[in-house]
Amino acid sequence: MALAVDEFLRRFLLHVLPRGFVRIRHFGLLANGQRRSAIRRARHLLDAPTPPATPEDATPADRDPTLCAHCRQGHWQVVEILRPLTPPRARPLAAGAPDTS
Repeated sequence: MALAVDEFLRRFLLHVLPRGFVRIRHFGLLANGQRRSAIRRARHLLDAPTPPATPEDATPADRDPTLCAHCRQGHWQVVEILRPLTPPRARPLAAGAPDTS
């Protein structure tokens, strides 16, 4: 399909937001805060079967953070903790110090 330059630019500019607008990616049915309940409700309304439970569905309290996510057999070990290369941008306020901003 070949488009004239004017038509190509018109179609391309349909995807450019006006100044001051922000694109919201995670909105609607798959918004992170309501994703599980929304998908559960959609499956119920569509009479779709519930998929089998997988180890990824386990709650964080059930998961062992040292267990390898790939093979599920080996355990991770902390070899070294790296310090940040740059200092923090601002010093934290001392306890009880007045905020001068």
